Amino acid sequence: MNGILGRIQNILEAEANYKKGDDPLDPKTSINPVDTPLEKLENIAHTVKNAISGMTYSLNDADVVQDLSTLRPADHLYVWRPGYTHHGLYLGNGQVIHYADFVVKVNRLDEFRKRNFLDPTAVLDPSLPLCQVRRFSDIESPKYYSDDEIIHRAFSRLGETEYDLITNNCEHFVRWCRSGA
Repeated sequence: MNGILGRIQNILEAEANYKKGDDPLDPKTSINPVDTPLEKLENIAHTVKNAISGMTYSLNDADVVQDLSTLRPADHLYVWRPGYTHHGLYLGNGQVIHYADFVVKVNRLDEFRKRNFLDPTAVLDPSLPLCQVRRFSDIESPKYYSDDEIIHRAFSRLGETEYDLITNNCEHFVRWCRSGA
């Protein structure tokens, strides 16, 4: 099988062979949970679903951060862009770590919210609803590590150039930092 169906078939076969019962957070007994076949399949399914629907999340005003001073280190942030959402991890002091230009890097929050990453030369008007910073709750984006550990995990990938729309995009990066998945 070729293409995405072949890839999904390979992932399903690998998942069937994956050793069950290991602690997914213990690197001595298990592979990194972001690398498990099931996680890859879920990432693929999530990305395909989003591509088909054209919108990743509903425009919920409750997610909009009205006062940027309420942001806390390790918050999962996102902003709307035409056809996609862009995600980053808040570090504090107005800094966000995220995939930008296919590299994990740190930018100012203002740049994170105004820049269109599909067109690096474009800067969006900050008054647009697209530029509103939104935050996932800890239920929508679970935290299995302390805030310090989450930030340490994010910095461990600083400079990484392994971006992949299907299996390792900006949202996957933030979720991996916060929960290992």
